[in-house]
Amino acid sequence: KQNHTIKRLYIILGWVSVSLGTIGIILPVLPTTPFMLLAAWCFVRSSLRYYKWLMYHPKFGKYLRDYKANKGIPQSIKLKVLGLLWCTMAICIFIIIDNIHIKLFLFGITVAVTTHILTIKTRKQQKSKILILVPTINELYGFQKQKDIIIEHCGVGSIRTALKTTEAINRLDPEWVILCGWAGAYSNSGLHIGQCVSVKTETEADLGTIRDGKFVNIAECDFVNQELYQPQECPFCKESDLTLVTSNTVNKCCAESRGAMIENMEGAGFFHACLNAGVNFMEIRVISNIVGEPIRPEVAKNLNATMSEIVTKLIKK
Repeated sequence: KQNHTIKRLYIILGWVSVSLGTIGIILPVLPTTPFMLLAAWCFVRSSLRYYKWLMYHPKFGKYLRDYKANKGIPQSIKLKVLGLLWCTMAICIFIIIDNIHIKLFLFGITVAVTTHILTIKTRKQQKSKILILVPTINELYGFQKQKDIIIEHCGVGSIRTALKTTEAINRLDPEWVILCGWAGAYSNSGLHIGQCVSVKTETEADLGTIRDGKFVNIAECDFVNQELYQPQECPFCKESDLTLVTSNTVNKCCAESRGAMIENMEGAGFFHACLNAGVNFMEIRVISNIVGEPIRPEVAKNLNATMSEIVTKLIKK
């Protein structure tokens, strides 16, 4: 009961901080970033759902993730914030406010906020716009690489993919990371061979233990923090306009679907790495077979065409 009360207090404090930070977007007298960071600190201790909402908010989520990862803030953003701050405060000090004490107080706040912004690390220009990871060369065969796009192979398997994704993000600092490749569709998924889909959740489907001769998924085991092993969500899965699917990540094909629509061997590791790094990411799959049947390599041309459309759209953003 005490833990429940503490969590509620964290949630309340978190939403108060979000409110103050939102007001700070309009009134620079209140610094937005510190309040949002405080809110993230509260939510991570009380509500994973609210924490994810905040960290992947379309307006300020990217800056929070960059700040958390110590990537800093771009110079252009600093200049815009400082310009808005000083213009707003100048109007207040020289036109609206008459009281000298309030004027001095506002000037002091302006200097303090300016100092805080200037001390934040300046993020350098990103080395690449889009990083595409593919397990094997055949899965994206013939793709015409465009400017600002880097394609690298991550290998087959969740562990290899997680390590490669982390290494590539640290080395290249991409704006977007996309994992693409083949996937098997479960027979009851309603998907067809050659169809390209966007993955919205990944589940570590064959991670667990055996009890009474039956497999028990890790998310249902009482010896772990079950919340940490729930299906992972991609906040950017709708960017592609493709059909959204739920996916199982497996080490051995033909796992029980447990409600998932497709299975692959890399997704969970990729999701873990991207969510930990705080980057924009997507997982795009082409249905290469029905689970239990042989792969049809010719579907690579469908993935090729779909990926060309997606990267063109992202480059124009």
